[in-house]
Amino acid sequence: MQTVLRIHLYSKEVAIDNLNDKWRNLSDFSHEIRLTYRQEKNKVLDFSYNEVYSDILKMCTITYMQRTLRRIALFICWAAGAVAGAVALFLLAAFVLSSVPVQRSFAQGPQEQVEIFVTSNGVHTDIVVPVATTYIDWREKVPLHHFALADSSYSYLAFGWGDRRFYMETPSWRDLTPGIAVRAALWPTPAAMHVAYISSRLLPTQHQQPVLLSQEQYRELVRYIDGSFQKENGSYRHISGSGYTGQDTFYEAHGRFYILKNCNNWVNQGLKAAGVETALWAPLPFAVMRHLR
Repeated sequence: MQTVLRIHLYSKEVAIDNLNDKWRNLSDFSHEIRLTYRQEKNKVLDFSYNEVYSDILKMCTITYMQRTLRRIALFICWAAGAVAGAVALFLLAAFVLSSVPVQRSFAQGPQEQVEIFVTSNGVHTDIVVPVATTYIDWREKVPLHHFALADSSYSYLAFGWGDRRFYMETPSWRDLTPGIAVRAALWPTPAAMHVAYISSRLLPTQHQQPVLLSQEQYRELVRYIDGSFQKENGSYRHISGSGYTGQDTFYEAHGRFYILKNCNNWVNQGLKAAGVETALWAPLPFAVMRHLR
């Protein structure tokens, strides 16, 4: 005849048949265990309480650890799959939506008079404009005294919009940490404008694309860039002591940065405001640059 000692999941009660009361009130175990023993002529064979109790504890501990490790492994696999799926979906959406052009009627002709550039470093894009035109002199907005090494001979300005903390804490890619990257990508964070003086006209390359705008188109672009800055008493709110070199600095910006509304989307929207043919949605640099080449 067999009798079963059954320890129930999350229960302090132990179901025991024909065992001494000293077996009762065992510790609360994490799962069900069956301890089978032989009984002969209604007498329990020689069992040591301490030995059996110890065996039960070992069985419970080993099984609990195995179940916990399985759950952790399943969660890691699920999380990795979810991240991989989200990345794949993001890249697919970026490719498809960036293939849809807007402002297809835009055409560069001899009447366009203002040359701008769109630049890319493979991750981030900027809009580069002349320092001074008949419409605006940017030195009145971003004065030279904010830039230690720039002077009145500098003829172009680069504007970029991005995550404030990312800008401040990653002057180079080796300064990037996973925490900063994840926070910037997944959580809407305060934005900043990066402004850099450039000494002379850029040379057209695959990563530095010139775009010719009419005066009216350039005015729309200027309105867009100007509207991205936070202002105080009519002046841009400068972040004192910021910048990587003496030729650049940062200002407080409107908006919040995250992966679906990032620096490349900001450039893409600026080109749309100016009436330039560009992508429907452009979260990646190639999505911006492909329509300008």
